[in-house]
Amino acid sequence: MPGPVWSAGGASTTTGWIALATDGAGNWVAITQGATSTMVSTNNGTTWTAGGALPSAATWTDLATDGLGHWIAIAQSTTATAVSTNNGTTWSAGGAAPSASLWQGLTTDRAGHWIAVANATGTAATMVSTNNGTTWASGGTMPTTAGLWSTMATDRAGNWIALATGATTTAISTNNGTSWAAGGTGASSAVGGQNSFATDARGAWIAVAGGSTANMYSQNNGVTWALSTVLASNGGPLATDGSGNWIAINSSNTTNVTNFNPAVTPGTGPGMGGFITSPTNFWQSGGFGGME
Repeated sequence: MPGPVWSAGGASTTTGWIALATDGAGNWVAITQGATSTMVSTNNGTTWTAGGALPSAATWTDLATDGLGHWIAIAQSTTATAVSTNNGTTWSAGGAAPSASLWQGLTTDRAGHWIAVANATGTAATMVSTNNGTTWASGGTMPTTAGLWSTMATDRAGNWIALATGATTTAISTNNGTSWAAGGTGASSAVGGQNSFATDARGAWIAVAGGSTANMYSQNNGVTWALSTVLASNGGPLATDGSGNWIAINSSNTTNVTNFNPAVTPGTGPGMGGFITSPTNFWQSGGFGGME
């Protein structure tokens, strides 16, 4: 099947967007970096309105939701996290990260496991929460990459895939982040910059590149990857509702939308990824992430 075809979506409420997530029930939330602004859409990106303020102007990097009412945001160079239980209407401080690393790639399997990776070259740390962000602990170490680990997604069937920017390196965990191994080679290191990665838990994984129109997809759980048609405008945070709707936004107040619904055996809805999910394949922001 051909890759997704993108078109312009509704105008966002401000600029500087860094992460996007959806619960698969009509709610889409985005957050800014270095500010407290959020925005919300309840009509698949046709229009956007301002959401609740984040608890601090930290350097927020990623956002994810489990589709069960929990939304979590993470940041870099700080241990701060943020939690919303009302679809982004209000936010409060969450549990402290185990270290002030450059945390990115927040992803959840909707079964209590939340994982984020440190944006670092070579090997990198991960952190895990099993209580919806109340507390965090260190997870398994990532395999070596020449790029920077930045994003991941999961199909909620035991497969977690992480991507590195500036490289074709990928990593896979099949034990909820306790350990990681090298995965399949990405289609191109040109999908660099701030990668955003998501899966629909029905066979499609898509990754888009921030600051570029490049994007790629997999339909076999990351074993192989292919480049798709370019985005309508530069990419950024990406999310899918698991029903064929995918939205990518960027810091320049523009959005991209596509309907990509491969004919594969259905799973149980959108995968989690934040930057960010299928029984047979996918690519991430966060969200139902990445559904990252």
